[in-house]
Amino acid sequence: MSARSKYGAPPPCRARCACPPRGLRGRVFELLYTRRCSVRVAAERRRIALAVVPSARVMAHIESIRQRLPRDTISIEFRHHSWWDGSRRRVETLQWLRAMHAVHTVVDGPQGAENSVPAVWEVTNNNYALVRLHGRNAETYNAAATPADRFSYEYSDDELRGLVGEVVRLSYKVRHAHMIFNNCDEDRGIRNGMTAMKMLVQQGDGQRPDLSKPFHPNGVLGSLSADDLARAARQLPEPTASQPPMREVEIEVTHLGRGRVTFQLREARHGARSSHLYRSGSFAQMI
Repeated sequence: MSARSKYGAPPPCRARCACPPRGLRGRVFELLYTRRCSVRVAAERRRIALAVVPSARVMAHIESIRQRLPRDTISIEFRHHSWWDGSRRRVETLQWLRAMHAVHTVVDGPQGAENSVPAVWEVTNNNYALVRLHGRNAETYNAAATPADRFSYEYSDDELRGLVGEVVRLSYKVRHAHMIFNNCDEDRGIRNGMTAMKMLVQQGDGQRPDLSKPFHPNGVLGSLSADDLARAARQLPEPTASQPPMREVEIEVTHLGRGRVTFQLREARHGARSSHLYRSGSFAQMI
């Protein structure tokens, strides 16, 4: 059932732009103004407006945009905490994104405001994972006059280490993973981006890493191939709730030698009543 037949016509735009005329010209203009007001689309990443909260009308409007752009990859960045309030709302939001094949934008930003959202480390599109880093300056987030002041923050190495570890975990579930540093005050985002690149390179360069160096949130996990992880996982029994949450397996890794892989037991939810258990590689080290 289409969004239009299920929810009725899309709601009017509340942003500061004129409502479009009808006809072909109106349809083209409508696409242009929704690119400014509602969601971010493809590489330009259209986003939901700050004050938008979950409702049938809002969701129908976004679904109608999805229908008009069937060949484009749409990523959605939520800017209101109500999309993630409570486990039930979180599951419903993720299900909705997956049904549209939309990319969920994982946001790391200041907390405590109406337009603050938690970092939800989940993927909703098999091709892309997108992580956007706004910094954690709660004092200027909604008070500064310019974007540079608003996002004036520099991540510490410890903070980046945790973020990079989560990005690496997501990268095993998609074909492409992207990190965008939006802490755009002076060169803070550039410096943080360079540090994050060093962390990623030391994980995934295919060489035997020097474990005495920093920046190994997942050990040498990034240096293992998908075949290596699958071979290690086959040594474990089928996952059940009675098993310990962490299990270790030793394997021979080409060009690296013998290693130990740690798997974590996880639960994937499929609605309110259905779920299944699976194992995810979380750490690896050479022995």
